[in-house]
Amino acid sequence: MGLISDQECQECELIRKIRNEFAHKMKMSFSVEPVRGLCGSMNYSVPGEKSPRGQLTSSAVVMLLRLTNRAHYVRQKALVYQNWPI
Repeated sequence: MGLISDQECQECELIRKIRNEFAHKMKMSFSVEPVRGLCGSMNYSVPGEKSPRGQLTSSAVVMLLRLTNRAHYVRQKALVYQNWPI
């Protein structure tokens, strides 16, 4: 549908993978691979943020803001009904 960019989709996938690591393992921490590597590859984390937890948190906040505001922008471009030629 084109509502999110490829980069936003990739960021959501990283967040999902990190969430799954914590959900499916009894002992998990941000210092353990692959969580640390996944957090390090996030595109929307605050520049200069070094801690994996900070990278995930800042990226998740950015994604929440982007996607929450997206509804406003989509509404502005909403198509109106028209008779389409046959």
